[in-house]
Amino acid sequence: MKSLEKLNLSHNNLSGSIPSCFEGMHGLSFIDMSYNELQCPVPNSTTFRGASVEALKGNKGLCGSAKGLQPCKPLRQEKSNSGAKWFAIVFPLLGALFVSIALISIFFILRKQKSDSGDRQSNNQIPQGSLSILNFEGKILYDEIVKATNDFDAKYCIGNGGHASVYRAELPSGEVVAVKKFHSLLPCDQTVDQKEFLTEVEALTETRHRNIVKGSLAAILNTDAAAQELGWSQRMNVIKAVAHALSYLHHDCFPPIVHRDISSKNLLLDLEYEAHVADFGIAKSLKPDSSNWTEFAGTCGYIAPELAYTMKITEKCDVYSFGVLMWEVIKGKHPRDFLSSISSSSLNTDVALDQMLDPASSSSITQCSRKTDINHGVYEFLERGSLAIILSNNAATEELSGLESENEWDKRIQSILAEVGLLSHLEVLHIQLNRLDGSIPPEVGQLTSMEDMYLYSNNLNDSISPLGNLSYMSRLVINDNSLSGFIPPHIGNLKFLSQLDLTNNKFSDPIPLSFGNLSNLIFLYLYGNLLSIFNPVKFRKIELNDNQLIGYIPRSFSNLTSLSTLRLSKNELFGSIPDEIGKMRSLSVLDLNQNQFKGVLPPSISNLTNLKELALLYNHLSGSIPPSLGNLILRQLLLSGNHFTGYLPHNICRRGALKIFTVTKNHFRGTIPTSLRNCTSLIQVRLNGNNLTGNISEALGIYPNLTFIDLSRNNFYDEISSNWGKFPKLRTLNVSMNNITGGLPCEIGNSSQLQPFDLSLNHIVGEIPKELGKLNPLTKLILRGNQLTGRLPTEIGSLTKLEYLDLSANRFNNSVPESLGNLLKLLYLGLSNNQLVQELPKELEKLVQLS
Repeated sequence: MKSLEKLNLSHNNLSGSIPSCFEGMHGLSFIDMSYNELQCPVPNSTTFRGASVEALKGNKGLCGSAKGLQPCKPLRQEKSNSGAKWFAIVFPLLGALFVSIALISIFFILRKQKSDSGDRQSNNQIPQGSLSILNFEGKILYDEIVKATNDFDAKYCIGNGGHASVYRAELPSGEVVAVKKFHSLLPCDQTVDQKEFLTEVEALTETRHRNIVKGSLAAILNTDAAAQELGWSQRMNVIKAVAHALSYLHHDCFPPIVHRDISSKNLLLDLEYEAHVADFGIAKSLKPDSSNWTEFAGTCGYIAPELAYTMKITEKCDVYSFGVLMWEVIKGKHPRDFLSSISSSSLNTDVALDQMLDPASSSSITQCSRKTDINHGVYEFLERGSLAIILSNNAATEELSGLESENEWDKRIQSILAEVGLLSHLEVLHIQLNRLDGSIPPEVGQLTSMEDMYLYSNNLNDSISPLGNLSYMSRLVINDNSLSGFIPPHIGNLKFLSQLDLTNNKFSDPIPLSFGNLSNLIFLYLYGNLLSIFNPVKFRKIELNDNQLIGYIPRSFSNLTSLSTLRLSKNELFGSIPDEIGKMRSLSVLDLNQNQFKGVLPPSISNLTNLKELALLYNHLSGSIPPSLGNLILRQLLLSGNHFTGYLPHNICRRGALKIFTVTKNHFRGTIPTSLRNCTSLIQVRLNGNNLTGNISEALGIYPNLTFIDLSRNNFYDEISSNWGKFPKLRTLNVSMNNITGGLPCEIGNSSQLQPFDLSLNHIVGEIPKELGKLNPLTKLILRGNQLTGRLPTEIGSLTKLEYLDLSANRFNNSVPESLGNLLKLLYLGLSNNQLVQELPKELEKLVQLS
């Protein structure tokens, strides 16, 4: 973030110290870290020294040269005390470290002796030198270390981490040891240092791997002579060694260990250039029973961006750092320098290969490239912003630099995909905007962990059959190639696929039926091919509901003469319903619910003599219903949520087959068709939200199977018929907001399954019949806004399942019955605007759930 100019982290819960890497952010001109839990000195930079008092206030533990802060106190004012405390802290820490190193050394020496001699007794022969460290007294040992490192001179430093430095010390006994010295010198850092030291000891005691802990990759890359000696074979081995070490930490240790500070300073190389991961001071074990949330830690430039946002530790934090490190090994310096150097270049400008590689190793490349016995190598190429990696090159290579012929390039770039198949844990593959040619090799089908694959804008041809086994695939984008043939049906097995882009290829034949299994698919792009949606001979059902299909219904659907079911609900289809749909004579189910269709319902639908279910809920359809629709023997007619006008079809319940009839929220007028009076097959009726009228007692008949009826928000009048007590299966009755008069028939008490019962905002008079007390399943009783009188019947207290009781805005008198205290499930009780007298009974205090 060298270009960052303003940073505001105020009013958070940030804790710990401010990282020293802020001193290198020379472009930073404004900071605000107020009101956090930060401690220790602020970085010694112009930005912090010139910061206002408000920018750092609210942090009790900060000190330093910034305005408004107290100066940082040294560890001790007196030199003698300082030395004593330094000794008291460092000695036990160093002692613990030496014990750990000695134990690890013993382990490897014993194993080596066993392998060399084959003598079982050699396991007990431990060299005295390995234990000589333990024989030192603390003060003597510390003096020897100071002398061996010339008081920790920089020339003895073999590695620098974010929190400590490692020095090479050769003791008088001849033993060579690694000594870790923490950077911090202030009292507020001591607790943190001790915690990090104990964490490192714990991590070291739980790990046993040859690529963990043993001078520094950063130092070698920054020294031209040393970098020239670090050839490409060695660099490849460095990358492999770190990968093996991380694999061990993440997969072979239990619980897994996240290093959190993978950087070139923490990667130590021995005399054979074998890499060893060091500095486990901020490592974290991912224990199942502990939180993986943490504070911001690590070396700037290597920290995964998502950690800065989520503060949650996962193994992917190390993987990101490993990617940065791999760039650094190949380029010879941190990738930020390389990316900055090309940031001002045009996106269309090709980047030469030699700009990708470490200049210090260019001579070794030239020498190596003329040999014919190359077995392994690393080859990186940047083409229009896309990185391709050849993992191995077993063939003899005559030249690694310069231009290649087109055929040679095609072979080389094609081998990328073949070699990528070796990476069984690879999750993301982006090789778009290259010149990949030929078919997708079958090795790609081995990437069973693949989630994102972007191969668009290449010259790929043939089929895509190898990809059908990548069951975790989420995004497959291979548009703008020359892929041909049929789309393999097993793509329908990619159950996590959310984006599929096959546009501008040469695919032909029908879209596989298996696409109906892609329940997580959000974006499907297939244009620019030779695809057909159907095979008129074979298709019997098309169910594409609940996707994001956009567009019109093709008129070519009229060719689907064998189709019996067409479900396209919950999409973004628009336009009018084509008149040609009436030619689909075999259609029995037409479901177009929840789309954006407009226009009128085509009369040709009446030609679908086999149609049993017509579902057009929640579109923008308008006009009147064709009278000929009454010629169909429908079981379900769903028209709610449109803009239909006119009258309901007279013969809507032809042959007594209609079971579900919903026309909610339209503009229908007139009376209920007489055909509905004798429609004993009805199960659900929703006529609410229209302008229907008529005598309520005459419009409806007796429905032995009816479970739900909603006639609310219309203009029905007259009294409720006593026949309403003859609906044995009725569960929901809503006739609110009409012009109903008369009293409540006592026969209502025979509807023993009734649960919600709403007659509110009408003109009902008289008393509540005590027979309502027999409706034991009742959960809602809403009678507000009528002209009911008399006393409240005590039988209401027997409705123990009642949750909502609203009797407000009536003319009830007398007192509230004590039996209401039995309604223990009651959440709402409305008795306002009545003529009730006396005090409320104490029994109502038991209604603890009332809101």
